[in-house]
Amino acid sequence: MQGMAKTSGRPGRKPRPANQGQRVSLGLKVTPEIKNQLDAEAKRNGRTQSQEAEARLENSFRNERVLDEAIELAFERINGDLLIAVFGGITKAAAAASHILTDNEHWSDDPDTLTAAVFLINSLFDSQKNARGSLSELRVDLAIDFMTSEILRIMNNEEWLSERRRRLGVRAALIESWLKSLQRSAKPLDLEALTKRIGVLDEEEDAK
Repeated sequence: MQGMAKTSGRPGRKPRPANQGQRVSLGLKVTPEIKNQLDAEAKRNGRTQSQEAEARLENSFRNERVLDEAIELAFERINGDLLIAVFGGITKAAAAASHILTDNEHWSDDPDTLTAAVFLINSLFDSQKNARGSLSELRVDLAIDFMTSEILRIMNNEEWLSERRRRLGVRAALIESWLKSLQRSAKPLDLEALTKRIGVLDEEEDAK
């Protein structure tokens, strides 16, 4: 019929499940950069190109499971899911915004996009804070002091930072700069005194 738009291209074939125990072929196209990296790593590891690609695909699924388990262990399932969902969504949105609005290679290199991402993260936790009612400023200050001390204990050591430099390259400098600023503002932490102050606060709140 006239007036109807013609569709271009072939419709994708419906995926068929592979039989267990059989080797199957995958048809995919990659960029020249990915192919060159894959060839170089295959040569370094003594594998064929197909073996290297398969190993990396297997590792990506395995690492995904390990990451989920590690986050759940560290933060419990609900909090871990919250972190993944929110920060994952915001970083993807930031990457898209940076690609459209700037010429920077990474969104964290663009001050405007970085500021927008921080604003959105804060807006989530501000909504939670307001939903929970009034806050004790002293208790918040105590939490900041304790968390700052813990962050520096966990992250501000050469072993941890060396791994971040290896994985993140020059972007690890952002973390190191942040840790230095935390270190400058950190207060000496007396856990015994902190526990006593929290106990006093609890007693005052119970008495109200």
